[in-house]
Amino acid sequence: MSFGGIQFASNFSTRPEFVSYPTPSLTGEATIPTTVDLFIDNARVFHSNTSPGPFSIDHVPVVTGEGQAQVVTKDILGREQLISIPFYVSSSLLKQGLHEFSYEAGLTREDYGTASDHYNRWLVVGSERYGMTDHLTTGMHVEVQKQLRTLGVSATVLPYRLGTVSTTVAGSHHDHFGHGGMVQLGVKSNHHRLDVSASTQLSTKHFTQLGLQLDEVEPDMINRAFLGWSINGKNSVGLSYLGEFGKGFSDVNLFTLNYRSNVAKDWHFMISGVINVGAFISVSRQFNLYPW
Repeated sequence: MSFGGIQFASNFSTRPEFVSYPTPSLTGEATIPTTVDLFIDNARVFHSNTSPGPFSIDHVPVVTGEGQAQVVTKDILGREQLISIPFYVSSSLLKQGLHEFSYEAGLTREDYGTASDHYNRWLVVGSERYGMTDHLTTGMHVEVQKQLRTLGVSATVLPYRLGTVSTTVAGSHHDHFGHGGMVQLGVKSNHHRLDVSASTQLSTKHFTQLGLQLDEVEPDMINRAFLGWSINGKNSVGLSYLGEFGKGFSDVNLFTLNYRSNVAKDWHFMISGVINVGAFISVSRQFNLYPW
């Protein structure tokens, strides 16, 4: 949905050196002068000479997903010790105590693509996210427009090192349609070369939100899933699924398969195919060869 108005929001991307999601912090103690090396997935990312006493390594440079940290210490007597620490990092979380927000107000743009300057119906939108702990981030979202009010709360949690689980519960009230509700549950995991995500959304008959026209409704159920596999540093395969069901819609079962390869420096080749399984089956394909 497009609108004309004002927005006041946090934007962590204006500070490239700032990492908004939790990263591992490693601590230890040396009894005599010691050399400390940190390896992430067998690549050295930190080296330091420490004095006797406790030491810590903060803001460990890691990529998102599952990984393995190895701390190698070697004291002046030549004694060496290796400690392996598994970890999981998710960009869906906020660091403990970190606050993210966005507030918007203005007029919605209507007849997009047919009218160049048609704005009507005021709106006010607010979103909040807060890092309760390094393993739990909560959020809230509010939409207010003439005849429409929607409120939702969300939570994203990292249980152990399996990946993130997120849930959203929302309710709406429309002066014409009455009350409605929606609940969404999703999981996401990235382990080594495997990337997996899935979500399902259930909506009641009269649930509505900004971006829907008066005669539009959400499907009863929306299912999404993705499975990606990095074959090596140059090739990857991905399979995605979208299913929509109910509320007068023709059921949709859409599968997309794509393959991507780095064929040369700054050049990538991608081929994708789409299959819509329903009353009929349609297959399409797309070929791309371009530099990114």
